[in-house]
Amino acid sequence: MKIVEEPEVKMIEERTVAYVSFVGNYLGNTKVFEGLFQTLCDFAAPLHLFGPDTLLLSAYYNDPDTTPPEELRVDVCMTITDDADLTTEGEVHKKQLPGGKYVVMYAELSGAEEYGP
Repeated sequence: MKIVEEPEVKMIEERTVAYVSFVGNYLGNTKVFEGLFQTLCDFAAPLHLFGPDTLLLSAYYNDPDTTPPEELRVDVCMTITDDADLTTEGEVHKKQLPGGKYVVMYAELSGAEEYGP
C-alpha cells in the first residue's frame, strides 16, 4: 500500500453526493468495489455528472473489529453539484454527506490483501 496522505482528523464541509450502497463483507473483496464503482460511473457518465472538481470516495460506517462482517456498510460516492437533476430510482441515490470531523487518508492499494491495513 502506498500512503499518499497519512490519516488525520479534518473538518470537512457538507457535500452532495451520488452514491451506491453495499451491506456485507467487503473486506478484501475487490469485486464488491469494482461493481459499486462501475455502477456509479455507468450511471453518471451519460448524465455528464463528472467535472474537474468531482471526487470519488468511499464512506465507511462501521468498525470491522466490532461489527459482524455481514453487517458492514459502505457507500461508494461521487461528489455532484447541489442542483444536479438526479433521478434516484434504482441503485444510485443522492444525499448530503454531513460536514464535521472525519478521519481522512489517501492511499493507493495494489491488491485485495491491502484492504485490512
